[in-house]
Amino acid sequence: MRQSQALLQSDVAGLAGTGNRFIVDLERGKPTLQLQKVLDTLDLMGLEVVVQRKNPFNRWYKISRH
Repeated sequence: MRQSQALLQSDVAGLAGTGNRFIVDLERGKPTLQLQKVLDTLDLMGLEVVVQRKNPFNRWYKISRH
């Protein structure tokens, strides 16, 4: 998303008020990032996180196929 908007990681870091390392870690999927910083950065990029109830059938289907 960042690249499609012609933004560098340092651009996003500056706009989000974070360090460049945070943006690098976010893009690489580091699992221990601060959730509020992630949400703020996604909002800045015009993105949102949607939470929905899991479909129990999908979970059962995945387990039964292994």
